[in-house]
Amino acid sequence: MTISKTDAPPQHFVALRKVASEVQHGEQIYLETTADLESFLIEQTALPGYPLWLLAFEDYRVSWGYLNESGLHFSGGKAIEPIYLQELRLFGPDGELYLWRNDENFRYRLRRDRAEPPKFLQVGEEKNGYPASALDELPDTADEWQVLWGTQLRPGTPWPLVQEERGVQFAVPHSLTSNQLPLRLLVRHYLNYDKATGLAYYHDLRLVELRDQQCQPLNWI
Repeated sequence: MTISKTDAPPQHFVALRKVASEVQHGEQIYLETTADLESFLIEQTALPGYPLWLLAFEDYRVSWGYLNESGLHFSGGKAIEPIYLQELRLFGPDGELYLWRNDENFRYRLRRDRAEPPKFLQVGEEKNGYPASALDELPDTADEWQVLWGTQLRPGTPWPLVQEERGVQFAVPHSLTSNQLPLRLLVRHYLNYDKATGLAYYHDLRLVELRDQQCQPLNWI
């Protein structure tokens, strides 16, 4: 795969960026009802801009939804039940709330991003144990457009269904046409650097946004 440092990477590129990121790890929480889950997501997210995408993994399904000023909206109108929930990501361009099951409770991580220009450190300064000359231009993240399963479109209520011939399907809260498929999901990998070797490695990731096959924005329903 090609590496790119452009601001608008095409779908076949990985884009390396300088991104300031703040991370907050939460304590264990217990969520009993859908109302508990919705209240928690609204209270904890505090991410600027609406709507936000929601991707939930339950014991028996994977479903999309979104959060806006009027609350949470789920595919097929069927709410997420915490008893079946394994993990959930609520995300947008500015950050992500990641929630995952931990036995009978849940843990969560809130990450907020802010793009920034490269910072040129002074001689003698260090960052993460490295001399300034080694880290002046090193990127913080690698953005990658991943292709989602589904090249066929059929009507659904209330959202269109994306599917393949083998029957796998999911509903998305966007107005779609067949020539926009397959959809692409922007995944942001967070980089760290090994102090002994200088090699880069991924230490975290988050979802950023959902777009069409040409990485163009989608229209919300």
